[in-house]
Amino acid sequence: QIEQSVLVSADLTKALRESNSSGFESLLERTFLIAPSFDDTIVELDTILAKAKMVSVDIETDMGAQYIKCVGLASSPTRAICIPFVNQGQIVWDAVREEAIWTKLRMILTSQRIYKIIQNANFELEVLYPWIGEISPIAIDTMVAHKLCYPELQKNLALICSLYTSEPFYKDEGKGHDITIIE
Repeated sequence: QIEQSVLVSADLTKALRESNSSGFESLLERTFLIAPSFDDTIVELDTILAKAKMVSVDIETDMGAQYIKCVGLASSPTRAICIPFVNQGQIVWDAVREEAIWTKLRMILTSQRIYKIIQNANFELEVLYPWIGEISPIAIDTMVAHKLCYPELQKNLALICSLYTSEPFYKDEGKGHDITIIE
């Protein structure tokens, strides 16, 4: 009961706010690097390593977390990269390129100068550990922070995004799509 009333109240508040505009004007103009080339990946990772003070980290795995499909990083509210590793069961990079990408990711995720924002950090850290080692410092686990504030609510990312952002629902956008890497 409490959960439903909190969610209805949040949805109505957002509907009122959005009804005062002609569209989703509160959304920022963004740059998403989806399935970038190897060179673009390295340039973006080098830029994050050199300039970022904080980075959001998200991985996608197969259902059993046996392998990492992709790693997403957002170095600002307006810029993000999604680096694929497995697509439709096929390995994306040759061994030399994949090792170079993981080396850059390790440098970013273990840099003590760059704070990490993670949703469900326990899962992400466990799956990434063999590839990265100990990831730190972690600024916030958004799932844990949300659960501490609203223990009666679900803690999934779709709900958290709905409550705290104006982002339209996106979780199903990439499901079932092939990626194409342009070299």
